[in-house]
Amino acid sequence: MRKNMKTTLTLSLLFINLNAYALTLFVGDTGVDFRHDKLKPVQGFNPSEIADNGIDEDRNQRKDDVSGWNFQDNNKDPFGYKREYSFTSKELRINKLYARYERGENLNNQDFETLRDAFNDAEFLEDYNYRNNISHGTHVAGIAAKGIKGLSIFSARHNGANPRDLFSLKNNKLNKMTEASIIEFAKEVAKYSEYRYLYTAESQADVYNGSYGYDFELIKRIIKSRFNPTGEVTDSQGKIFSKAYNESICRAVRKFKNTIFVFAAGNDKANNDSSPSLPSNVSEFCPNVISVAAVYKNKLANFSNYGKRTVDVAAPGVAILSSAPGNQMIYASGTSMAAPNVANLALRIKQANPALSGAEVKTIIVETVSKFSNLSDKIRSGGVINTERALSVAKESKTKSLKEALYAAKANFNNKGNGTISAAAPVMQRPSLYVMPMPEAL
Repeated sequence: MRKNMKTTLTLSLLFINLNAYALTLFVGDTGVDFRHDKLKPVQGFNPSEIADNGIDEDRNQRKDDVSGWNFQDNNKDPFGYKREYSFTSKELRINKLYARYERGENLNNQDFETLRDAFNDAEFLEDYNYRNNISHGTHVAGIAAKGIKGLSIFSARHNGANPRDLFSLKNNKLNKMTEASIIEFAKEVAKYSEYRYLYTAESQADVYNGSYGYDFELIKRIIKSRFNPTGEVTDSQGKIFSKAYNESICRAVRKFKNTIFVFAAGNDKANNDSSPSLPSNVSEFCPNVISVAAVYKNKLANFSNYGKRTVDVAAPGVAILSSAPGNQMIYASGTSMAAPNVANLALRIKQANPALSGAEVKTIIVETVSKFSNLSDKIRSGGVINTERALSVAKESKTKSLKEALYAAKANFNNKGNGTISAAAPVMQRPSLYVMPMPEAL
């Protein structure tokens, strides 16, 4: 068992002795296909549950939740899709070609025509979107798992506060749209999505990755649908909802100090400081929640959300190669891909020093970034995650206080001339024609 794990059996402790001393990652997403060759070795197994016997041994009201739980269908299947989900040969060709396009590589006229025809073909796009949606969680898991030994991944396939559900979430006590009723509605929504975070945190997870979210316009549409006002929902009312939601979620997750929650900032080119994205903006309120923007070659990706106050760090998120269902590999772009790069680093930090809390892991990641002048007014840390620096501090923190380890490391960074780096020559990331859809969930 982990050194810091209580041995008392309680109903709230979901996974007793969860892969003792192993690293544990929960992927809250569209499901993870553990049949993939890259993910089979890291599939987590709950030692307190016997598979396929129809009995809830760990008494968490979820029978046979051996590798996580499918909240979408309320069953044990961590993936959950029945329809054909493998990409066709044409889709894989387009996927590779588009990755080259995004990276600014030279394409001939025929390549451009091939891309244009594909993205103007409604039938092609419908199927391609469907398979990208299905692939999302598997792709995210592959990024987070890359190169880490001793990792156990669990899937929390969500229906977490899906818009369709929230539109019908009614409370007869809340009929008139006032500030007080908006706050109460936000708390209702938080309770609706909270159970998934509690499922993760109470199982003693090291890291939770959430590459999903609501943009600000969708938040306002949900409020409008709930109260049906005569006029439009204002930005101020949307922010009231967002703040109340963030505070509610933070109260739930901050109790689980050993878990760090990693959220994607969003793909709307929006400033999250003024147009909140949920649950990403929870990071502003919670010490063990971190929000992630996407960069390409250390410059903000042209689709990425940002926020000097609300987005903590940036990580690579353009044309990232990772696993897809059907034992395939595909490229994808989005803050959804940047977030698991941070989750991967968080896991490595916990591996270097398991005694670190979630808040301390966040501090290390934020304080050891490579700073870039072009990110100084876009990202709270002003930089891109730096694995070498972060792991150096994590290892030092085993024999020093975290404050001392960071102080020594920063002095070393500065001695090497690695302060803020001025923007270099323009980096070519072509305008995005397509970004992998980020699941709409809270």
